Amino acid sequence: MEEKNDFQVLRSIPIFENTFGDDLRPNGRAAGEFLKPKLCTDILTHAFSSTMIDLGGTRIVCAVNVKATSDVKPNFHAYISVEMSPASGRLLSVDNSRIYTEYLHTLIEDILRNLDEEKRHVFDEKTKAIVGSYQFFVDLVVLKDDGCILDVAVLCAIHALKNCVWPKLILDSEGEFTNSVQTLDLKEVEMLVYVSFIIVPRSDEENSCMRPEVIAQPSIRECYMWDVDGPASFILLNSKGQVLDMQFLNNFGCNLLSSLSNCHGDLQSDMVKIACKYLESAKKEWK
Repeated sequence: MEEKNDFQVLRSIPIFENTFGDDLRPNGRAAGEFLKPKLCTDILTHAFSSTMIDLGGTRIVCAVNVKATSDVKPNFHAYISVEMSPASGRLLSVDNSRIYTEYLHTLIEDILRNLDEEKRHVFDEKTKAIVGSYQFFVDLVVLKDDGCILDVAVLCAIHALKNCVWPKLILDSEGEFTNSVQTLDLKEVEMLVYVSFIIVPRSDEENSCMRPEVIAQPSIRECYMWDVDGPASFILLNSKGQVLDMQFLNNFGCNLLSSLSNCHGDLQSDMVKIACKYLESAKKEWK
């Protein structure tokens, strides 16, 4: 068998560049073009609230249920799970499932912990003392997976929470929980958007240097195409466009870090601009 030298191995790089030319994406989308979410509500009859969101080739369903317990917990807890449907087309590893669940758990628990006490606890009708707590169960199932899991999961979970309505419980004279005529809701939950990115270094012939570009909401194919093994960069925005969380990762080798570092600020600025545009698009669908 003929042994390949370095030149033969590197031949695939210019061939690849000539194939796609100036296009970074095989589907013709611009590098910074985000996807438009499509939203359906109240699709599950067994849940207090449910939302399904399609974003590109990814589809996720979220169900929110509320239960009452007689335990008065000083520390509020929410129960979050992320599962991959066998029909989604890709097996979700245990590690990835844990990463998604942990991120959503931290995010949602912080939101629910700031709710008014009447939406977190059950009260005695006479003494107004706390006699129980509400437990929130947020379950997400990935029906189709084409990347951007957290982009869809965050928006889906927040929307389902915001539309959740449940009967207010009280402790009656016999010491049992009973429904009151009032209902409780989570309308005050603020809209959040999570936008993922990958950073692609490109050669700039005029300046003879690397000119990195941002690809917004990459598909699985695009991640494979650009050999993105690690987690993508991301931005989390609130409804006012303020950055709540941000992760900036270079997806390529250490030898490129020096050339990319000079553009670090510009790349972050590009990511924020794209995320803000996506936020406005999501707000329109939200209505």
